[in-house]
Amino acid sequence: MSDAGPISTVDDLPATEARTVRNRKANDTRRGRQHLTRDEGHRLMRGAMRHQRHGRRDALMIRLAFEHGLRVSELVALRWSAIDLVTHELRITRIKGSLDGTHPLQGSTVRALKRYQRQDGRSSGLVFVNERGAPVSADGFAACSTDSANRSWV
Repeated sequence: MSDAGPISTVDDLPATEARTVRNRKANDTRRGRQHLTRDEGHRLMRGAMRHQRHGRRDALMIRLAFEHGLRVSELVALRWSAIDLVTHELRITRIKGSLDGTHPLQGSTVRALKRYQRQDGRSSGLVFVNERGAPVSADGFAACSTDSANRSWV
């Protein structure tokens, strides 16, 4: 047993000051929807393609996230072993308790993946890496999607 003294309860502690907590508006009252329309998704991908260095990679990341509802952490952790370019299937390992599953890949997405694979020269490991071969970070994806949005809507 330690000699730390008696344990205080919340009732024993003096209140320092009263706080006013503002009620935050729900997201749907601040903006009408929580998703991009198909046209907005395509505009975002076109904006990414305008980037000279990583346009193909960035557009492909946006495309996969948009078409398959991937969380950023699921996208940046995507491995080539989860993509079957022969049967046109994408095996998704979900996080946060969602169910894993297999999604069909559109022909145009398969062609984009093959082009990217030829350009990148990698057929194993992580799909999306930076120029140093390290995984693209969540912040890196946020920066590329923000940059793409700025290119698309300006």
